[in-house]
Amino acid sequence: MENGSQIYGAREAHQFLDHLGQTGRAKSVFTARVEANGYTIIQAAEVGLSGGVGFGGSVSSTDEHSEGGGGGGGGYAFGRPVASVIIGPDGVRVEPIVDVTKLGLTLFSAAAAVLLTLIRIRGKVKMAR
Repeated sequence: MENGSQIYGAREAHQFLDHLGQTGRAKSVFTARVEANGYTIIQAAEVGLSGGVGFGGSVSSTDEHSEGGGGGGGGYAFGRPVASVIIGPDGVRVEPIVDVTKLGLTLFSAAAAVLLTLIRIRGKVKMAR
């Protein structure tokens, strides 16, 4: 609903989205460097975010002074390490960080999908005979 030119909750929505947007800054993607024994290590991360807001309102057709409205919003942000940048006397190396659990779950899901597809195909072949 409008209050003059101000939409109720717009300020809060703007603050929420601004806060959520801070997640994508370079400080969120790269850690502070760590130096030891002539080497410098910087961690790199994958950062993602999603958000949304909505508002609505109505005016009663029977009562000119009856108004209703509301709004809501939500967001999700995540980060996970993906690589280490190693700077040393012999040059710069980027070492990937492998998430074994994620790979295992992906492999298991793919194998289950293939197995279920084969079972369905086999069932259709038997029915056609």
